Amino acid sequence: MTGGSGPHRHEQQGGSGEAHSLPSERARQVAVIGPSGAELGSEAAVLGEEVGRLLAEAGVTLVCGGMGGTMAAACRGASEAGGEAIGIVPGHEVGEANEFCTHVVATGIGGREQMEGAPGVLVADSAREAVKLALGAL
Repeated sequence: MTGGSGPHRHEQQGGSGEAHSLPSERARQVAVIGPSGAELGSEAAVLGEEVGRLLAEAGVTLVCGGMGGTMAAACRGASEAGGEAIGIVPGHEVGEANEFCTHVVATGIGGREQMEGAPGVLVADSAREAVKLALGAL
């Protein structure tokens, strides 16, 4: 830089201030939402694992809450099929996520009871489409 006129747009830290288009080769992201209390081997967990596997086979990145139940099952299906599974957890530690998440975002915003559903909103807003795994009467 010369002349003390301050940084030029392209030299600023933290972004250029100009809109950038996303690369067309970026993988689609689909949110998977379902019961966190589903037990291993339950109908919901089996369905979650199948959905995760199918998304991975289609080259889609799975996004979920990263915790247990259907989220863990879906992540297991995706990761075992060679796919990507992003877990967005409510706490401060990436270790809160299930072991099948290939990537974890620790938000530090707390659970549903503290933030009125904010972690779920982050999951849904991080994807273009969503799959809700619901069994029984709606």
